[in-house]
Amino acid sequence: ARRQLHSVEIDAKLQQVESLIASRVRLRQIPMKMSFQDFDRARSGRVSRSQFLRIMSMVQCPLTDQQVALLLDTYCEGVPEGRFAYTEFCESVEGYCCSDGRGEGTATYSMKTGRPPKYFDCTGELMPLRDEGWRRPVTR
Repeated sequence: ARRQLHSVEIDAKLQQVESLIASRVRLRQIPMKMSFQDFDRARSGRVSRSQFLRIMSMVQCPLTDQQVALLLDTYCEGVPEGRFAYTEFCESVEGYCCSDGRGEGTATYSMKTGRPPKYFDCTGELMPLRDEGWRRPVTR
């Protein structure tokens, strides 16, 4: 909804920044929304600008001043007190993580094992059990 207010050039820059953040989140398997919720005790869907900067630092996502300004202009516009609307931001970033929004399109890989996670998709949701030939052990 907020993207409709931007020019094509600004929208392209915004997509580039969000894609960069999404790749960092995917690589590190960071639960982005939960990181914001830790700062949003009232669960309003908004955090202060300084909290946004602190969260980006915590998740080790370095941004230039121009990238920060673009994100703040986009997600603070029309929000009371100029607070950062992280719910919309997280939805947009998750769109880059997963093709269908549920983790079934794009595989994410664990930094430790180099394999996709077994139990959770890139949004942190529990994946359905897949039948991979698992059989109950025979006991007598």
